[in-house]
Amino acid sequence: MTTDAARTAEDRFGTAVRHARAAQGLTQRQVAEQMISRGHDSWRQSTVAKTEVGGRPLRLNEFVELCRILEMDSFVTLTMVTAEDDIEATIAERRLAVQYARERASEASALAEVAAAEFAGAQHRLRLAEAMRTGTAIDTSSALKGFLASDEEPGA
Repeated sequence: MTTDAARTAEDRFGTAVRHARAAQGLTQRQVAEQMISRGHDSWRQSTVAKTEVGGRPLRLNEFVELCRILEMDSFVTLTMVTAEDDIEATIAERRLAVQYARERASEASALAEVAAAEFAGAQHRLRLAEAMRTGTAIDTSSALKGFLASDEEPGA
């Protein structure tokens, strides 16, 4: 086993693959099957296992496909695995984590805006329906304005 200071690029990439695979909820066999489906016919579960412990040289096209399968940013991953020391590798790992978190936050924000608009529209439609049921007079211009506002694009 290598010490932290003597870890190779293969060791670091293997660690990144193992963590990314676990985060994706994939088994070694599933990763191998996806590699085979992308033209890497010699890949097996044992190939993934050897890659994860840094015990197998990796071709560039295999690196690219593994990054795609495991949704790893290839530039950040390459920076991480070729770092001169563990501090640089840790910084690259953290940058990758920040990038993923930023993407998830952006997606969540967009979903929240859509949900808020849908909620506002549902509230307006409920008020209109209740007013119709009770025969309560409503200000149609403000009700229509509220209804139309709820159908606008989020952030508009």
